[in-house]
Amino acid sequence: MSKFTPGPWEIVGATHVWSPSEKANIASCSALRTISYVGYAPPDIGDIDETAANARLIAAAPEMAELLARYLKTADSPLGMSVLADLDSEARSLLARINK
Repeated sequence: MSKFTPGPWEIVGATHVWSPSEKANIASCSALRTISYVGYAPPDIGDIDETAANARLIAAAPEMAELLARYLKTADSPLGMSVLADLDSEARSLLARINK
């Protein structure tokens, strides 16, 4: 299992995702119909497995945001505890895809 670049990540200049601890540009977003560009460096400079793990994490971001919103909405509802098991299963499945 490849690990993504350790966090925290931060936004720099509104369109770049930066890892201060790794001093690395994780992704650059463009208005040219490219949502994100995950950088790759040659093997002697960067780790292609880590780059692929970063791409999986970025690709899962919309699902993570939606799952988190559903979790919080459910946790605040009267029937929340009975539905949280389903969300737990979805969350575990999503993390498995990110961390493959």
